[in-house]
Amino acid sequence: LFDLDRFKAINDRLGHGTGDAVLRMFASTASRTLGSDIVFGRIGGEEYAAVLPVGDLGEALAIADRVRRNFVAAAESYAADDLKPTVSVGVTLGCDPKTAVTNLLAVADQALYRAKANGRNRVEALAHAPRAQTLVLVGTVLGSGLAFIDSSAVNLTLPVIQQKLGGGFAGAQWIMNAYALMLGALVLAGGAAADRYGRKRVFVVGVGVFTLASAVCGLAPNLAVLIAARAVQGVGAALLTPASLALLGAAFDAKGRGQAVGVWAGASGLTSAVGPVLGGWLT
Repeated sequence: LFDLDRFKAINDRLGHGTGDAVLRMFASTASRTLGSDIVFGRIGGEEYAAVLPVGDLGEALAIADRVRRNFVAAAESYAADDLKPTVSVGVTLGCDPKTAVTNLLAVADQALYRAKANGRNRVEALAHAPRAQTLVLVGTVLGSGLAFIDSSAVNLTLPVIQQKLGGGFAGAQWIMNAYALMLGALVLAGGAAADRYGRKRVFVVGVGVFTLASAVCGLAPNLAVLIAARAVQGVGAALLTPASLALLGAAFDAKGRGQAVGVWAGASGLTSAVGPVLGGWLT
């Protein structure tokens, strides 16, 4: 969202003709800067909106700031004493293509209000409303926690598994390594899939695959089925782990992203540590 600063003062002190010229100048400057493939228009008064086909908040911020700087430079001729045409910008990012436009506008409006409150003529970003950010963080921590806890919880259950399903040392190794092998081999592919098909979709698919494979592990009638299910678990983990980080990167701005990733990493380490304890308790 773009909002011209002190526009009422420009109209009152410089005249409505100057105000209309400033509006036209901003519209032409923004359209030229954004390009013809960007959805851009006036939504009321001195407020404009643009929809950018980008998936990175940093890139959106850079484009918005370029519009701001170009307009300020172009409107220099309309400056009078302490009154200079400037623009404040609020930026948000939609993780899900199904996100309602009204919701995006509401979050962008919060970011715009922050830009006004912090002195005007600046760009501020807010990826999501605070409650939505908290839900994204909790969901990604719980999802990725499945992958990390599973990599360590199985260790102490191996004697019981061997007793029930048979198999020697080689079988025990495959129970552990089938999961780790698929996770390590496919985690980069999982990240690429999240970029191509959508972070949320890949994350949900990863959680679903992991959950179904876990159920098969619990019901496995023999060692071969268990090892195959462990490999499928690794595939699910390779999808949900990078997608969870991508969701965090999209849901938080630059200021909050480091804290969110820190919480995610800390929780991941904690679940890895809890794994052996949980495995011992289950056996």
